[in-house]
Amino acid sequence: YGSMEQQSLVNDLMNITITGSSPEEILQSVSLSIPKVMNLFIGAVDNCTQLTDGWGITALVKCIEAVFVKYIKRLMNVLQQLKVLCGIDESNQDRIQTTERGSENGNNGQDEWIDLQWAFQFIQCCGDLLLRSSSLNSQLSSLLLSKAWSYRNPATITHPFGVFDYLRLYHPEEHTAVMELLQTVEKNGGDYRILPKTVDEIKLLTETSHTLAFDI
Repeated sequence: YGSMEQQSLVNDLMNITITGSSPEEILQSVSLSIPKVMNLFIGAVDNCTQLTDGWGITALVKCIEAVFVKYIKRLMNVLQQLKVLCGIDESNQDRIQTTERGSENGNNGQDEWIDLQWAFQFIQCCGDLLLRSSSLNSQLSSLLLSKAWSYRNPATITHPFGVFDYLRLYHPEEHTAVMELLQTVEKNGGDYRILPKTVDEIKLLTETSHTLAFDI
């Protein structure tokens, strides 16, 4: 299940375009991509429920985090593209040259303000992404907790995973992982970070976008 789900998510992610010929178009494509990507993950949660009755949740978490890293890398590339469009490179020499040219033309302050607005829009996208990932985390917690009884009494349900106790018989390590995750969520509550890598990647992206704003 895990391999098939991840391949499906990767293929769907490739079909989501994040591009544009201007900063406005780029930022719009970033903003539009966020709900599309998160909807892919929500669909994957539904697949997990229907295909495995929730027993595939640890495999699902690995899938989501692996695909999310790929998505964040694309957003990092977009951020680098915005740096170039804003006249900022790693050494900041482009910004210095742009400042000199802008000062000669008397437009430097206005240009920098526009660049700063672009950076703020990207930061807003990061905030939207963080909120949606938090909602996804809650959805995964709810799925896990809602299946707690069937996890502990698999033979009493009609789903094939329960009837045959599939994970315990053929993949005991995955069965152990599911039960450990369940116990951790029950102990720490629904706010427990099931997707820690996802949150860390978003925070890194946000920090990088804040650096862009400061450089401007």
